[in-house]
Amino acid sequence: MNDKPARTLNPLHFEDLEPHRFEDMIRQLAYDFRTWRLIEPTGRLGADDGIDIRAIETVGREEGLTGDSEDEVVVAWEPVEERVWVIQCKREKEIGPTKARRIARGGMPSGGDKIYGFILAAACDFSKRTRDAFHQEARQRGVRESYLWGKADLEDMLFLPKYDHLLFAYFNISLQVRRRSLQSQVRSRLTMKRKLVSVLGDIQNRDPKWVFLRDPREERYPYEKDIPDLPKGRAGSITLSWLTVSLTI
Repeated sequence: MNDKPARTLNPLHFEDLEPHRFEDMIRQLAYDFRTWRLIEPTGRLGADDGIDIRAIETVGREEGLTGDSEDEVVVAWEPVEERVWVIQCKREKEIGPTKARRIARGGMPSGGDKIYGFILAAACDFSKRTRDAFHQEARQRGVRESYLWGKADLEDMLFLPKYDHLLFAYFNISLQVRRRSLQSQVRSRLTMKRKLVSVLGDIQNRDPKWVFLRDPREERYPYEKDIPDLPKGRAGSITLSWLTVSLTI
């Protein structure tokens, strides 16, 4: 049984990010959410109608077209509709049902744009009542799709391999580098095991064998005269009653 303590990651502190950096992170997480024609960071310059990020989704259909030959079919994608999305970013430590409704109302632009989708991303977790209140208010405002990205949701996304670069950029954590380091350790152990097996032969045989062990930092080897404590005859060799080097990983 492994008695070593397990290593884990502490919760990510989204509230510690600077406001614009938090918006940048949410915007970059949203790039793969839909097929966008553009994503505008409207909240960076102030007068933004209370909207942090405005995005235009392109919705299209695929059509099969006949190519140069009768057996060749070319799939063409034709845009047929554009949908306006609003993404609000909040770093509050707590958002209740009343505040969630107020955010949903305040996220509606003053112009004539019809909002199709609404995403509220926050540095806190949402209760069921808060989620229900937000979705209800969004539906009453004519929003077809509404999403809440709370702290747990953001952590789940950032821990995905495809977002490891964002996890490193904003929190200096890389799970992929950690996995690669573990893989390197396993490969190193397997390499050492193969070398020992090739040198010693039958590792189940407990007959004494001469094994030469040398410190890789010893720069004077193989110049024996420069090593005063080096035994003569069987230079630097030791005998083992049986192999005590672990060949397991």
